[in-house]
Amino acid sequence: MVTEIINGQMEMEEDIEVNGKMGNLNVVNSRIENVNDDLIFDANFVFNIFSKSEFYRLFQINKKNRKKINNVYFDIKYNLTKNKFEISNLIFDPDKIKAEEELTEMLDSYIKSLKINNWIDFKNFVQKIFVDYYDG
Repeated sequence: MVTEIINGQMEMEEDIEVNGKMGNLNVVNSRIENVNDDLIFDANFVFNIFSKSEFYRLFQINKKNRKKINNVYFDIKYNLTKNKFEISNLIFDPDKIKAEEELTEMLDSYIKSLKINNWIDFKNFVQKIFVDYYDG
């Protein structure tokens, strides 16, 4: 892990292996900073999928909805003080989104309602995005 402190912000870069052979989560850049007395973790990620079959198995994507996928790009902003997060700039392989505006609205509604509280919620969230919004 590469960590630097610049102007009171902690910046980190790292690759994280995900589920053995399924892929890796690459932290492109990240930082933790104090904003109005809240600790904010802000990061850009690339999830490289090495084993599509492991990806489909883990997220239980049925065979009729399986599409070619190599990478998922996304940003997370997590307020460590208030335990709130935002997912933004969600991009599957470029130019493979069916309805980008609808996807943005769906992400906003999930964030506002805090519907992701555990693994099952997250798995269902990924399934919905993959089936309804990804055109692979």
